[in-house]
Amino acid sequence: MNVGITSMPDGGVLVEDLGTGFSLVSLYKNAETKTNPDGTQSVTADMHTLPMRTYAGLLAEVKGDFDYYWNKAVLQDAEKVKETEIAELQKLLDDTDYESVKHNEGAITDAQFANLKTAREAWRAAIRELRAATTADAIDAVTYSVDIPSCK
Repeated sequence: MNVGITSMPDGGVLVEDLGTGFSLVSLYKNAETKTNPDGTQSVTADMHTLPMRTYAGLLAEVKGDFDYYWNKAVLQDAEKVKETEIAELQKLLDDTDYESVKHNEGAITDAQFANLKTAREAWRAAIRELRAATTADAIDAVTYSVDIPSCK
C-alpha cells in the first residue's frame, strides 16, 4: 500500500508499542519525494504492517532482517485481500442462486441463463485460483468481473 509520510523512518522501520505486549511494526520501502506546485515537498512510500510481540531488540531485529519481514508483511496483506475477494465472489454466487433455481425449475430458458451461467463458472474458477494462490503476485494475478449478467 502506498502512503504519504512526513519522512522515511530510519532503516525503513517504525515500531509502535501498543502497551498490550504487542507492537505494530510498520515497514516502509521505495520512498519518493516530490516537489509540489506550491514549493512544499511530499513523501510517499510503500508500507506494510505486522503486529509482533514486544521485546527488547525488536527494532534491531526487524531492521537486521528487513527483507524477511517485508515479504512476510506483504504476504499477510495479500492473504487479507485474498479472503476478502473470496468472500466477494461467494456473495456473487449466493446472490445469483435464485436465478439458478429459476432456471432449474424452467422459469427461465437456457438462452436467458447462459450469460449468468458463464459468469458463475468464472467466479467459481476465480475462487479456486485464489485458494491455490500462495504468493502476493499470484493473488494479484487473479482477475474477475463483478458484473451480474441479466437473465432477461
